[in-house]
Amino acid sequence: MNIKSKFILKLLTLPLLMGLVACGQNQPKVTDGSVRSFTENEEVWGEVKLTVTTGGIQIPGFSYDIQDPADSQKTYGTLALTPTIGASELTLKMNVTQASLGNTLEPLLPNGNALPVGGIDEDSVIALPVDGGKALVYLSLSNNRVLVGSAVPIKEFDVIGNKLGTIGLFPGFTLTNGLEGIIGIFSGSESKTSGIAFFLDATSILGGVLPQNPSLMTHQTLLSRREISFNNGSISKRKMRKLRYWLWRLQQKKVWHPAQ
Repeated sequence: MNIKSKFILKLLTLPLLMGLVACGQNQPKVTDGSVRSFTENEEVWGEVKLTVTTGGIQIPGFSYDIQDPADSQKTYGTLALTPTIGASELTLKMNVTQASLGNTLEPLLPNGNALPVGGIDEDSVIALPVDGGKALVYLSLSNNRVLVGSAVPIKEFDVIGNKLGTIGLFPGFTLTNGLEGIIGIFSGSESKTSGIAFFLDATSILGGVLPQNPSLMTHQTLLSRREISFNNGSISKRKMRKLRYWLWRLQQKKVWHPAQ
């Protein structure tokens, strides 16, 4: 992995650590966002941009390929970061036409849990590796419902999984343009199954624009009555105290590494 990968955690998890340790203060905030679709060489692309406050920390930029799980030379787009003053812009750009026709991994979080999302057909979810590592990008196209997301395991978060086992906490956000989503932390008892993730409901902008999965058309009537929903998760007070402690410990480290 490129040395720039060391800074993924600083993009999303440092504000999360500060927020949890401070009992809710300075939690990570998605302050702005946009979603668009465009056509290139007669293929449909989707692009999501999120501005995430990072507590004034300047984050070096990076750009990672979104790959086919069966052929790493076949790519469908990029997951990239552009630093700005006091925040970072995370951009997920994907060739939806090609990705929807390619291979997929099992659509689970790295800790083996189901995605913290409801109201979509599980068969519609595409899970793709990022830059040949453990990080994943998710896309679901079902009955004009559009979900995008990403999960990045963090090496230093192994201790959280060892101490707390399997957990998931995903605070929600709503942008002024109507976009809704969640961003938070997950952990598992095995190595490289703990980290951060975000999910975004892009239906209000991309629904009806991007190509839908034709194999799901028989579910139209049932799914038309459902909306995308998010599971914020919960843990006991005892585990929350332990989580705050270990997040505080992780703040003392100078470098955090994606578990690629």
